[in-house]
Amino acid sequence: VDQAATLAGKLISPRGYDPIDHPKASTQRRNVVLKNMVANNKLSQSEYNVFSQKAMTLSNNYHADSSYNYPYYFDAVIDEAINKYGLTESDIMNRGYKIYTSLNQDDQTQMQDAFKNSTLFPADADDGTKVQGASIAVDPTTGGVLAVVGGRGKHVFRGFNRATQIKRQPGSTIKPLAVYTPALESGYTYDSNLSNKKQTFGANKYAPKNYDNVYSSSVPMYNALAQSMNVPAVWLLNKIGVNKGYKSVKKFGLPVTKSDDNLALALGGLTSGVSPEQMTSAYTAFANNGKKTTAHFITKIVDASGNVVVDNTKTTSKKIMSASTAKEMTSMMLGVYNSGT
Repeated sequence: VDQAATLAGKLISPRGYDPIDHPKASTQRRNVVLKNMVANNKLSQSEYNVFSQKAMTLSNNYHADSSYNYPYYFDAVIDEAINKYGLTESDIMNRGYKIYTSLNQDDQTQMQDAFKNSTLFPADADDGTKVQGASIAVDPTTGGVLAVVGGRGKHVFRGFNRATQIKRQPGSTIKPLAVYTPALESGYTYDSNLSNKKQTFGANKYAPKNYDNVYSSSVPMYNALAQSMNVPAVWLLNKIGVNKGYKSVKKFGLPVTKSDDNLALALGGLTSGVSPEQMTSAYTAFANNGKKTTAHFITKIVDASGNVVVDNTKTTSKKIMSASTAKEMTSMMLGVYNSGT
């Protein structure tokens, strides 16, 4: 009876009356429930006297993160509800909201299993620090996040999520956005020849290098992309005009500023960097016939009265490029996997 009263008492605030974290508050709340049972003739006064004096019996098998299976996804949903829709953590936990998401449990499980497999990552540092990583998968037609993992090692509730919160230089992953897409839109084709000579650009003598220090007179565009060559990318951006590449990156939704309007943009040299979530949102346009969707976790929120307070079920998208350009870019990017870097 005392354990049942404890569980019943938790319902209005599962965290606030958690007997593990708040034993005193949980005991007081349990006794309130027991008094109500006496008042409703479900318990005698003598039984109340016995049960209200009993100590909490707590399992030693408790784990802080055992209450949910997909911790990074769970956290991201809470953060989105708070930061995008104005709810509080207390609202979400205690006020009967139903939150619907785009989670795909199979994708999430596979992603988590991959991150638990240490053979897929470089060895830990000498002091035991793990090499970190993050991953996010998005349905390109809706923008709904299917799976996310924000780091390796011990998870902390609503801790740092590298998939959604970190800011890093995107490097060569920006080339399709800043260089090759606007080039195709400007009349270049997948087999256009690009200069691959070692050279400098502009008044400040910008001198990019290929990662393998191998150069040639020219290279077709599809091969420059597949092999992630730097010189052809910078040469092409210089040819179509840096500002055209800058405007393209902005259309893809990346947070660039005027200080990024230079040739280093071709190689992902940004002022503040981007998150994996932002890059994934940008890439949805290639798989969605040129239309970009915005990554999101929540599809719908319904309050305790059944009112729909958030509705993301109607997909919104923004046209970034023509469908033919998206198809050609996708074809070229397959080369990165089939024969490239």
